[in-house]
Amino acid sequence: MTDNFPEIETERLRLREFRPDDADKIREIYTDWEVVKYYGLPFIHTLEEARQEIDWFINLYPKKEGIRWCITEKDKDLYIGDIGYYEWEKDDFRAEFGFKLERAHWRKGFISEIVPAVLSFGYNKMNLNRIQAIVDPRNEPSWKMLEKYRFKKEGLLRDFEYEHGGFVSVYMYALLKNEASGII
Repeated sequence: MTDNFPEIETERLRLREFRPDDADKIREIYTDWEVVKYYGLPFIHTLEEARQEIDWFINLYPKKEGIRWCITEKDKDLYIGDIGYYEWEKDDFRAEFGFKLERAHWRKGFISEIVPAVLSFGYNKMNLNRIQAIVDPRNEPSWKMLEKYRFKKEGLLRDFEYEHGGFVSVYMYALLKNEASGII
């Protein structure tokens, strides 16, 4: 576990550091095609693969490469998704933002509840000026969430990723710090 890992709490949710006992739920969620089909992520079939993912998440923050929180409901403390930053470019004051949520928790307003706190952390604690996100055009719920928080669609990156056996174009979205007033 990381010393001084910053936790965030909202009305219903807690964002905490990942733990080894999250591996079973990670494996479960990362094998749900409906959750991962637009993320370009490989399926996680084994507990060892899930533990490797947890190690990557845990090491982002101490290495100052990003931060990934485990999303839990306050009263259950079980992994239901994750949210955070990676590809943190400190010299350029930017990072990439992303999230995923277990299907059973879709349409409950959980991501909407935590996005302002996570954006605030990025701008105020990580000193970001630009928070960007790439999203598959077919993933309408994700790009609508970004637009809800005033992320601007900057363009289409053609054949940007190779996932699940084919090339995928993605939208690039970004929100600058001076555009985030009233959100954070």
